[in-house]
Amino acid sequence: MAVKIKYGVIGSEAEVAELAAALAASQTGKLAGIVGNSSTAATLVAQDPQIKIYSNEQALLQSDLDVIYLAEVQQPRFEIAKQALLNGKHLLLKKPLTRHFVGASELYRLAKQQQRLVVENQAPLFSPIIAKVKELLAADQIGQIKFIDVKCYLTDVPTNFSDLSAGGGALFNGGPVILGMIQSLTGNKIANWNGFEINQIGQADLQCNLALTAGDVLANVMITANFPVKTNLTLYGTKGTIRLPEFDQQTDTAILENASGSQRFVIENQRGNLYYAIEHVSDCLQHKMIISPVVSPESALTGIKVIDSLYQRWYGDPLN
Repeated sequence: MAVKIKYGVIGSEAEVAELAAALAASQTGKLAGIVGNSSTAATLVAQDPQIKIYSNEQALLQSDLDVIYLAEVQQPRFEIAKQALLNGKHLLLKKPLTRHFVGASELYRLAKQQQRLVVENQAPLFSPIIAKVKELLAADQIGQIKFIDVKCYLTDVPTNFSDLSAGGGALFNGGPVILGMIQSLTGNKIANWNGFEINQIGQADLQCNLALTAGDVLANVMITANFPVKTNLTLYGTKGTIRLPEFDQQTDTAILENASGSQRFVIENQRGNLYYAIEHVSDCLQHKMIISPVVSPESALTGIKVIDSLYQRWYGDPLN
């Protein structure tokens, strides 16, 4: 068996446990480093004594690990990611990539200089059901995509959701994956956008609505933590539609409707979203790729640029 890729993690106990579960199912990677001696870390080390506990983030970054999974989204995130790259580590980052376009650009510039891989975990894009949707699109099952309608209800909002400076906001939390999916499914870069938000005074957006174009495809995106709505992404083509219910979660279903009728495609025994992101990172590294073919720097930076520019317009704050 080939040598497994060694992963380290910086994040909460829940995020450490999620990575450990994903890597336990992986044939390509293994958990090798954790920051802080939490109860979760202690349990994992008891199960596998080869896992090393590091006293601080700097010690983990200076270790012989291959990939750092950076799940922390608070203020030090950019500096930690930068130090990881300077220490020769590949990066898998929980979305969004950074809080600002300038920082994201700097990380990709540094990654290119260091010949290291940076992947924003836009989880649905790595899943088997998205691969199936791309097969259906390539087979011309709905013709040419003309419109995309997205509704996204954010249910598991972080405690800092109302604080823009700490990474709160509906667009900041829901936008990266949606913008990435629109670009991936259309094969086009987002070129034009506009949007509006609803918020409480002094707080980040609870709800936003965006109109944008990707090539000759028009899209409408509504993201809310304000009221319950069914989460769906629907592709409207010249010959039919494809709908992805609950696309932002661990979705395993796509519904095709065209002249032949309605078909439901379901991926059986699907693994957790993080598992597929890990397998993608491992595949890139095994093939010596330093640019992800799924979440490219151009796609990720375009998403951050859209988010950054709208927050500047809404709040006069570039998220720096």
